[in-house]
Amino acid sequence: MIEKIFFKILSILGMIVVLSLNVKAQNINIKQEIESIKTNVINFLIEEKVLEKCNSLEEYNKRIFIIEASNQTLLGSEKIGIYVFGVNTSHTKRYLLIRNSLDNKILDPDHLGLTLKDVNDFLLQNGLSDGRILEYTESVINTYKYNQNRYPGNLKGK
Repeated sequence: MIEKIFFKILSILGMIVVLSLNVKAQNINIKQEIESIKTNVINFLIEEKVLEKCNSLEEYNKRIFIIEASNQTLLGSEKIGIYVFGVNTSHTKRYLLIRNSLDNKILDPDHLGLTLKDVNDFLLQNGLSDGRILEYTESVINTYKYNQNRYPGNLKGK
């Protein structure tokens, strides 16, 4: 009788250890994926000459932002989605990132027609709700408008 209870306890503890190791492995994979996305964004911003080179990822993390477009959460909270990113200084251009389970794609919202096509393709492929589709579409348009009006000299009527 005691052996059966002891065996059950050992079995439960073994399952808990296996599950916790699986969760840790998943967290490591997510962290690596997020760091990979951040590295791609950083390299893109450096190529666009809107971000200067730094010595560490921590320095870059202070200088850039990557925020989910519809619910304003940080990168990593959603497996798929559309993110707005840029440099944390005024009057700098904002870009879009489509985070997909298969790959990630950076978009320049100044090319509105192509951007809307890519966003629409992503939204349809992932079967998102009409409400979520509307939120993402509005965010893309708002990012486009922000970029068009980011310099006071570009405001209409001047």
